[in-house]
Amino acid sequence: MNTTRRIVLIYLIVTILLVTLICMQVRRDYNSLVNGNFSNLLNTSSKLALKLIDSKYSGPWNIVGEKLYKGNHLIDENFFMIYEIKEIVDGEVTIFKEDTRIATTVTVDGKRQVGTKASPEVIEEVIKKGDEYSGKAEVLGMEYATKYVPLIDSKGQVVGMFFVGVPQGYIAKLIDNSIYNIIKGSIVLIVIATIFYNILIRMRIVKPLEMIKEYFELMASGDFTKEISYEYLNKKDEFGQISISLKNMQNSLKQIIFNIRERSNELGVDSVKLAATSEEMSAFAQELASTMQQIADGATSQAQDLTEITDSLIELTNNIEIIHRELQNVKTEMGKAEDKASIGKKEVDILVKSIEQIRKTFKLSIDKIGALTDSIKEISGITEIISDISEQTNLLALNAAIEAARAGEHGRGFAVVADEVRKLAEESKKSTERIADLVSSIIEDSHEVTYASQNARQAVKEQTKSVESAVKSFGDILASVENITALMNKTYSAIDKSVKSKDAIVKRVEQLSAVTEENSAATEELAASSEELTASSQDVATTAQNLNVLAEDLMEVISKFKV
Repeated sequence: MNTTRRIVLIYLIVTILLVTLICMQVRRDYNSLVNGNFSNLLNTSSKLALKLIDSKYSGPWNIVGEKLYKGNHLIDENFFMIYEIKEIVDGEVTIFKEDTRIATTVTVDGKRQVGTKASPEVIEEVIKKGDEYSGKAEVLGMEYATKYVPLIDSKGQVVGMFFVGVPQGYIAKLIDNSIYNIIKGSIVLIVIATIFYNILIRMRIVKPLEMIKEYFELMASGDFTKEISYEYLNKKDEFGQISISLKNMQNSLKQIIFNIRERSNELGVDSVKLAATSEEMSAFAQELASTMQQIADGATSQAQDLTEITDSLIELTNNIEIIHRELQNVKTEMGKAEDKASIGKKEVDILVKSIEQIRKTFKLSIDKIGALTDSIKEISGITEIISDISEQTNLLALNAAIEAARAGEHGRGFAVVADEVRKLAEESKKSTERIADLVSSIIEDSHEVTYASQNARQAVKEQTKSVESAVKSFGDILASVENITALMNKTYSAIDKSVKSKDAIVKRVEQLSAVTEENSAATEELAASSEELTASSQDVATTAQNLNVLAEDLMEVISKFKV
């Protein structure tokens, strides 16, 4: 059963019940009204009839013998008068002598009921008490609406009664005929109203409901292309308001789908960029780790060279001390001193070359550390870009979750996807923050290494000057050997100066060795940090791939909607 039939059926049931109740109430009211009217009518009729009798027959009522007279006129079996009165009052008429009918229009089986008696309650009220009686009364086994009036003689005695009445069946028939006419008219009106109501419901309710149902079914299937007719949008009733609300909902859902589709495209592009950036960062981190390992190997080699230099310096100072002790015997040991001086000069030349090599190595290390610092700063910039991308992705995920919440049940899948995107964005942000911390630590360590390397370079420079001074001293020694006698005091002074400066040389070489070891440790830490950076870059790449997959899934879901 469709909606129209249900509404019409409900309308018919309610209308029939209402008409039935109205008819019942009308019957009660009409019955009361008719009875009241008949009571008044009978009262008027009785007075009219008695006046008619008085005008026609003058004189008082009296009983002479067994007969009832009105003045000098016999009333017993005066049927002509009775029927004349009946025609006037349109009801049954009876004249009683005391309690017995002597003239009546009431018949049973075609026979006038003369000689029959009135009912006891009427006799009691009228004959004995002398009062009038109005209301229902039984007349020869039938109910009548009656009016009994006592007939009074000249002495004030009740000598009879005058009756006028109408059968209750006649009254009921009048009422039923009236109700029947009302029902017929009501049925005609109900049929006409039902047809009109059916057409009205069809045009004003069912048709708009079918339109609304059609649009909801289209939107439920994901089709938002069909526009709502202006016929319904311009209505001034509730359906017009519903149509406007439906139009607003349709526009809102279309805008949500457009936004989600746009954000999905942006998310896909950003995830691809993030993956490419993370791959570049991973490659750079691997290259950085390789470079750090090379620097660490070079620093280890430098430490070994400095150890050899230290040993050579110790040996050199020992030789100088020997020279210093043996100068007293220089005359006899001149030849040996000359040989040792030559050896010492060669060793000092080797030392000069080694120190120069150390200086160049430190310069190269400082340059590489500076380049490393610049690269790490670039990594820091990349991590900031990744962090910005993560924050933007998180914001996009939040917008997607809000739009999904507005979509209700249709947006529940979008909300789950948006939540996954948000979690991945937060993980990416945590990874970039960790990378930023590592990069900051590497930059600080690099600055310390650079500062230490510069100090070591300065120390090597000073060592070079000292060694060059030693070379010059050895040249003087060789010259003094040739002129040993004349220049002995000068040679002794130079040797004494060398002895005094040898502790400073050894100390500075040891400092240079310590700095080199620190450089080696720092480069090893940089290599470890680079490996961690590589791992973090791989995590970011994995996260970017996951974001791309989620973006593709979201686009696949959104593509089902037609807008």
